[in-house]
Amino acid sequence: RGVFGLMRGSMVIGAGCIPAHVGLFGTYEFSKAALLDAGAEAHQPVRAAACGAAATLAHDVIITPMDVVKQRLQMGAYGGAADCVMSIHRSEGLVAFYRSLPPTLAMNIPYMGLLVSSNESLKRFLRIEESVAAAHASAPLSGAPWY
Repeated sequence: RGVFGLMRGSMVIGAGCIPAHVGLFGTYEFSKAALLDAGAEAHQPVRAAACGAAATLAHDVIITPMDVVKQRLQMGAYGGAADCVMSIHRSEGLVAFYRSLPPTLAMNIPYMGLLVSSNESLKRFLRIEESVAAAHASAPLSGAPWY
């Protein structure tokens, strides 16, 4: 199928990205509200990392089956996404869609934990949230943060 064969399955990933990112950001905001003390003076990098880890778990549980379908479609053995899903489920079972989840989580949880922890630490160090609050107070019609 040549170069165009590489694009097979891109619609599957495109359709999976929206719910996966809803899961990512929703879980991040929920866990941030539950684990981080917003008014605390103490630095909380480990709790921030836990928020990133929880968000990654939600994201990867949703996107991993989509990635399996995309990869199988790129190999060119199926007529389309529905055929691919049904064939995998029939011949290998539900576990086939999640077989790569453990190594995916082993790679993504430390990455996202470090990313979120670093981001929250830099926001604290640069006092971004304070300057955003001041900007919002001076421009009440502006709802977008500057970062």
